[in-house]
Amino acid sequence: MRNTLIAIRLALRNLRRQKRRTALTVSGLTMGLIVMIVAYAMLDGLTDQALDSYIQYETAHLRGFPQGYLNDDTFRTLDKLFGSADSLRDALADELDVQTTVRLHIPGQLIVGTEEAFIEIVGVDPERDRTVYATLDQLQSGESLDHKGGVLIGRKLAKDMGLTVGDRPTLFARSAPGALNSLRLPVIGILNTGHPAVDGQSAYVSLTDAQQLALVNDSANELAVLGGNRKNADKLREQLNMHGSTLEWQTWEEAAAGFLYVMQFRRIAMSVVVAILALIAAVAVSNTMIMAVHERTQEIGALRALGFERSMIGRLFLFEGISIGLLAGVLALLFGSAIVLWLHNVGISLEAYEDVQSGIPINTSFYPSLHASNPIITLSFGLILTALASWTAAYRAQRGEVVRALREGRL
Repeated sequence: MRNTLIAIRLALRNLRRQKRRTALTVSGLTMGLIVMIVAYAMLDGLTDQALDSYIQYETAHLRGFPQGYLNDDTFRTLDKLFGSADSLRDALADELDVQTTVRLHIPGQLIVGTEEAFIEIVGVDPERDRTVYATLDQLQSGESLDHKGGVLIGRKLAKDMGLTVGDRPTLFARSAPGALNSLRLPVIGILNTGHPAVDGQSAYVSLTDAQQLALVNDSANELAVLGGNRKNADKLREQLNMHGSTLEWQTWEEAAAGFLYVMQFRRIAMSVVVAILALIAAVAVSNTMIMAVHERTQEIGALRALGFERSMIGRLFLFEGISIGLLAGVLALLFGSAIVLWLHNVGISLEAYEDVQSGIPINTSFYPSLHASNPIITLSFGLILTALASWTAAYRAQRGEVVRALREGRL
């Protein structure tokens, strides 16, 4: 133990003795770790914000559909509905103490003069929908939806079709019995959520108007449930099935599976970049330690002559490398965390790219997020990296012979 403490003191003294070289090595490693912290914080923030957007505007925590409704992902007709929608919604809300709402999704067209666009017409109960989704109140202009009627159009869809508040487009769809039907409603508001499906492909009307368009009565094809925590969605589904539900349930995670796959791929790509930076940093630390070994050959011989064991000499240089990693890690945590917190407060604007349909459901700004695991992983990464990079120098230092080190100045 005593020899270990001596080795640590000598390691710290040697770092102070070569201040310039130590500063350059620490600076390079610190910059690499800062890049790692900021990059992963941006990726985590992007993921968190996008998942919140999915839950707030599209998936809730859990959605129930008629059996077989999810089998056809390309085009869903009105041949699969569940009746007594209001009663089912209220029963589940009372039994499980959750927020619920029903929606009626109708594939249709938006017609403005000679222009037309294929969209999804979404019928909602304005009062109950607000307890589950945040869609109806994300207005760019106009008024929100109520039971009086009207239609809410997404920002991008309104821009593409040249619609403004007060215009009266036609909603056209094939009804549940198979007949063609249409409604002509005034645009009462323009939505701006940042979610591509909402802003560019959807029109929201009252549930009554949607049922009138589909020629159905008290029927819907989505029952959305919002529980306390998104992580409990699977447990909530089990509870719903235990209550004898005949609906087919889909969690937010299953609905956003494609997005999560893309983000996982991006994380892998980010890890490759981090690995390249780590290799560069490892080479720099390794060169620094090897130079230290060559410069202090006679010192190593003297320590061996004084009774230091070979393993203690190796630990001396290993402690030097770990000390560099610890210092760089602490500095990176301080500066990297400060940068992330600043970016989290001001946000990163994407207004210049707002018309680019990226498929990521975020608004015109996103905010990096510093998860608790990020600093811990970064500090551990820095320590392990410098320990491995110092191992070659430590091994070289401990294998030298005392006499040759003192006489010839080489190991």
